[in-house]
Amino acid sequence: MRVPFAFVQTIFIILGFLAADGTDFLKLISAIIILGPTLIYGGIYIINDIVDLQFDILHPKKKVRPLITGDLDVNSAGNLAVILLIVGFLAAFLLNRTFFIFSLLILFNNLMYSIFPRLKDNIYSGMISCSINYSLRFLAGASLVRIDWNILLLAILFFAIAMIGFISYRIYDMKTSENEHYIVNEKNLLLLARIFIFISFIMILAISVVRNNLNLISILFSFYLVVFSELNLNISRKGADFFKLLRIWRTYRLQRNLIYYPIMAYILMILAIYFVIGI
Repeated sequence: MRVPFAFVQTIFIILGFLAADGTDFLKLISAIIILGPTLIYGGIYIINDIVDLQFDILHPKKKVRPLITGDLDVNSAGNLAVILLIVGFLAAFLLNRTFFIFSLLILFNNLMYSIFPRLKDNIYSGMISCSINYSLRFLAGASLVRIDWNILLLAILFFAIAMIGFISYRIYDMKTSENEHYIVNEKNLLLLARIFIFISFIMILAISVVRNNLNLISILFSFYLVVFSELNLNISRKGADFFKLLRIWRTYRLQRNLIYYPIMAYILMILAIYFVIGI
């Protein structure tokens, strides 16, 4: 059910709720439990593991999962997934109708990613599907309060930023993996990344205009995002795993020459949260 990992991803539900000026935190906690790994996403991840058994058994990290080791049989896992999804969607329907619709969209997107037409098998459609998930989580959180132009533009911004991140990681995969699935034209990936960097830049300015708050901070934030995104691409092209670099103490001990990267990343996160919530 990927509980620690999936709960980290619920940050986007929280950001959506706060961006929409939500104040009913009991409703927010309910949404996190419903859409998080405890229910809906727990069911989604189990389904993904079931349909990927033949692939994960060859993966150095995934081959230790319970389904592959035999600690959990497929039928039991499938039954658990069905129960989690039924309970999750029933609770979502009772909580908020719009939240229920976004939860359905998330399920639909993940089923297309994992089962049919199995978007993950194509590097581009896979990245788009994964990036959409971040926007849908954000919109699900905001739907507990309201959806307006500011929220929609922020959702587009999250999609663009997620695409930049996934493209960077695919470039890293190309540098470090022998799997032909990841071998694509690096120039095409770089061009696509820079298109989304430009989109992110424009989205930040557009959101600031919609808020009637186009100021020096938002302009500097947009330029900082561009600089950091380019840095991220260069880090990936060198074959460095930027997710591991975010562990700042580990980076300080083992790759001190790259310590500037996690520092810049955490500054960007703080600026992004400030920009989204509008503190």
